[in-house]
Amino acid sequence: MLCIDKNKDIFCITDEFHTNFDKTIHPFLLGKPSKRLPTMSKSEVITIYTASYFKLVQFLLD
Repeated sequence: MLCIDKNKDIFCITDEFHTNFDKTIHPFLLGKPSKRLPTMSKSEVITIYTASYFKLVQFLLD
């Protein structure tokens, strides 16, 4: 099972990645940005997905 510290680590790594990625890719985006802001950040979504994936793997291995 993933401990809380691992989840924090995963969140911090993905948050740093998406912050840098968004800054890098912003000048190359086409069209207008969305007026409606998302309720969850990309980092939160990736962290939830990663934690769910690890729980599934652990369940299948047991």
